Amino acid sequence: MINNKCILLLSLYSLKRLPELDKLICNLKNLDIDLSVGEHNKDNIDLLKFHKKYQNRIINLNFHKNYGVDISPFIHQVCRIDPEVYPIFIKLHSKESKWGQKFHVDWGTVLIDSYIGSKYNYAKNLQLLSRKHIGMISHNFLTLSDREHNNTHKIKYLCKRLKIDYNKVEKSSFAAGSMFMSKTYIFQKYLKPNKEILDILLSNETGKVHDGSSTNGTYCHSLERIFGYFMKNENLSIHPHISKTIPIFNSEYKKLHLIIAYNNDCYLREDLNIYGKLLSENNNKLKIQWLHLQDSPIVEYIKTSGKLIRNNNAAKT
Repeated sequence: MINNKCILLLSLYSLKRLPELDKLICNLKNLDIDLSVGEHNKDNIDLLKFHKKYQNRIINLNFHKNYGVDISPFIHQVCRIDPEVYPIFIKLHSKESKWGQKFHVDWGTVLIDSYIGSKYNYAKNLQLLSRKHIGMISHNFLTLSDREHNNTHKIKYLCKRLKIDYNKVEKSSFAAGSMFMSKTYIFQKYLKPNKEILDILLSNETGKVHDGSSTNGTYCHSLERIFGYFMKNENLSIHPHISKTIPIFNSEYKKLHLIIAYNNDCYLREDLNIYGKLLSENNNKLKIQWLHLQDSPIVEYIKTSGKLIRNNNAAKT
């Protein structure tokens, strides 16, 4: 029997998302956790309660210093887990920045929801990743390629250290936002022999590290790309995530697919920039406030035969 046991590698510099993560983890009974927390939270009461509640599922709890953003804690996490016990992992962290044309998208919520937002999302992506030719699951709209920016020089250096042929993987796909599902053996193959040197390189990148803020790039953002490049080097595919969707229709775009996250944030699978908040829902209709549009209008949709159709007769809000 194939072992597809999964572990959540969770890095929390901030604990603002802890209440929502608590609810989601509680819903997924068989998901174990390796937890790395910013050292300034050591005596946080909510963290202590969380640890006590999940003490049978938290296999490691470590406190990390504020360098290498989420990349440094993750490298330590993925290198210490047993690949025989946990052949699959989910990498999540406490992302708080906003994304999108108007910086209106809470992409931390989007990415967390993609993998542990519901039993459906978790089970479907786990099933998908058990296929031999798939090496990583990444959000469909946030799987980017040819986006090395100022990091190319550092990416080339790291590829040499990790024994990766840069010419083979150059500008290939990666999971933007650095949250994804993947296979433990792949990451241990490249990271375990190089853990110490990578930690030294990352130790110089302290506090908030912005992609593109340095003309010479950063090691943490270079590694974000290289994590995706592992798949290309292994001749494996990065597969789009699966989330439950609702068909949504309007006269301009015809059929699209609405995703409603665990906290009622919602967006279109086809375009993450089309992002809003589910305000109300009953058996017959629902209302969404679309944040990407000017004045953030509230739009009503009628439910019919498992799909949503814009109610053009509703009063505009």
